[in-house]
Amino acid sequence: MDITPALEDYLEAVLILKEKGMPVRVKDVAALLDVKAPSVIDALSHLKRKHFVIQKPYRAIELTPKGRMRAAEIYSRHKNLKKFFHRIVGLSEGTADTEACRIEHYLDRDTIKKILHFTDHYIARQVTDQS
Repeated sequence: MDITPALEDYLEAVLILKEKGMPVRVKDVAALLDVKAPSVIDALSHLKRKHFVIQKPYRAIELTPKGRMRAAEIYSRHKNLKKFFHRIVGLSEGTADTEACRIEHYLDRDTIKKILHFTDHYIARQVTDQS
C-alpha cells in the first residue's frame, strides 16, 4: 500500500468535494472529515509528495490523474460496501456509511468485487420476486 487508510480518506474527501463542482479548500476537507485544518495540511503534504494532489499556496486542491484514479477506486469501494450493508445486511444508512468507511481500506479488490456481485444479484432477485 503506497498510502495509509487515513490518507485514503483525505483523497476520497477531495474527490467527493470536487464532484460538487466547487473549488476544494482545506476548510472544506476539514469540515467533511470533522478534523482540524492542520491535519488536512499535513495529509496534503504527504499526498503531494506521492503525486496524488496538487495545491499551490492559497489555491484550491486539485487531484492529479493518479490521484483521481485512486480516489475514484476508494470511493467506489465505499459506495458498494455501503450499499451491501444497507440493502443486504439491513443497517441504517448512517451506520452502513460508517461501517463502509471503516473497512473499505482493508478488503482485497476481489472481495469487494464478490460483495458487489452478490449485492447486485440479490437486489435483482428481489425485484424479480416482487414482480
